[in-house]
Formats: sequence, structure tokens, C-alpha cells
Amino acid sequence: GIVGRISPRTWAAMEIFLASFATEDYNAMASALSEMGATGNDIDVDSFAKDLQKIFSSLQELDTEIIVAAARSSDATAVSANVVVDERQMNALFLDLVRVSESYGLKFPREFALLMKQLLYFDRYTRLLAPSMNMLRDERINITSNKQTRRMN
Repeated sequence: GIVGRISPRTWAAMEIFLASFATEDYNAMASALSEMGATGNDIDVDSFAKDLQKIFSSLQELDTEIIVAAARSSDATAVSANVVVDERQMNALFLDLVRVSESYGLKFPREFALLMKQLLYFDRYTRLLAPSMNMLRDERINITSNKQTRRMN
């Protein structure tokens, strides 16, 4: 399994990052990334937030096509699905991502990678068990610590 320690500062920033991701609050997202040490020093958080918003908007606007194929044999049926993305849009998005990464000195702390890896595992199982659930927006899931909840109230 994955084992590691997360500093209180990184944990608090990660909570804010996840909440901002769910609510599309790009200013909070930029501040959280800066707070956890994922950016260079002395960045313009407002400009960073605008660039993040542009990247996430580009992601949502990608032209995608889902191709489903089924193959049957006498005792089983196999179904496969592929997502096809417009290469020009994907290239433009990738170039924007590289530009933003270089402009703000993006580098994620090791703790961030640990948390994201666990979230991806959890997301995979959630998609299998509850395909229509959005775990970051579901009211039944609380991603904030008691300290963060008290600070918000």
C-alpha cells in the first residue's frame, strides 16, 4: 500500500484545492496550489487563477466522440469503448498546460502525488459501484477536516 506523512499545511491546502476543484473556484485553487508549495515564489495568484480557468474551460470544451464496439461469441459478449478527441484541441490544451506550468514554476509536492494516487484509486472504484456519482460534489462526502469545518462556520 501507499504510506506517507502529510504536513498540516499541505493537508489544509489540499482540502481547499479539492473543494475549489468541485466548485470551480479558480482563485481558491490557485491560492491552494501556491500554499502547498506547488508553484514558484511570488506568483500573481489572480493571473494564475485566470490561466487555470482557461485550461479547465478548454478541457470541458474538448470535442469528444465515444465509439462503442461489441463482439459476440457463442458463450460471451465483449464490449469495448474508446474516446476519440480532436487532436488540434488536445495539442492546444497541452501547449497551454506547458506554458502555465513554466510560467508559474509548477511542481507538485510528494504528498500531493500520494493523495492524488489514492483519489484515483477511490474514483475508479466509485465509477464501478456508482457510475453517476460525482464524489467531489456529493453532499454525503465531507473532504474537510474538523479544523477546516470550524474555520468555515
